[in-house]
Amino acid sequence: MPKGKKKQKSQNLITITISGVDGSGKSTQVALLQEALKEYGHKTYYFHATQFSLANSGKNKITTPGEKKAISKSSWLSIQARKIVLLIDLLRYESLKKKMYKNDIRFIISDRYFYDTLINIAYLSREKKYCGFGVDFLATLVERPQFPFYLHVNGDTVLQRERHIEQGERYIYDKIEILDKKAKKWNLKFIDGKRTPKEINKEIFTEVYKKIKVKVLDEKKSYFGAQ
Repeated sequence: MPKGKKKQKSQNLITITISGVDGSGKSTQVALLQEALKEYGHKTYYFHATQFSLANSGKNKITTPGEKKAISKSSWLSIQARKIVLLIDLLRYESLKKKMYKNDIRFIISDRYFYDTLINIAYLSREKKYCGFGVDFLATLVERPQFPFYLHVNGDTVLQRERHIEQGERYIYDKIEILDKKAKKWNLKFIDGKRTPKEINKEIFTEVYKKIKVKVLDEKKSYFGAQ
């Protein structure tokens, strides 16, 4: 295959990521976005960095905050191990994308991206001196999505949704504080998560359409209905 053609194909793979605290509505938005894109014939691939991680496969499983039997504290050694595993996962992700190219996938849509992995590391490192060192550097190694969204909600909103928080209420507030700081530093696009799922999805989908000019809307038909 000519180099130019291969490069053009890789450019056609568009990554949309939705980061946020547990209970912010990430999974709902991913499902709605996939539905909207599939409505117009686009092939999508669902990606979840935690499920994808080598750390969560078989005997090597390392539980992540927000998952079953989640933890809110970790040893210095475990934190460093998570950083190493993340580097391996970034390489594995490159191989995964090659498979997406071959299967003519147009969109990768991520519920938890590698930014969320780094947020978990930062959270676990918050009470240990030097443990959080390198998190921002690792963020520079993460392939930047074309559309990195941060679904921002406050702690009260999450708790009002009656979601069981295994790590306790303090976990939510601490995690949001870290997310707010890192999302600004990593230049993620803030999305107000206090609105209805349909309103949020409309903003996300419109942002994608506006920037890459996906021809999925016309004057007569709109996935979101008449204005």
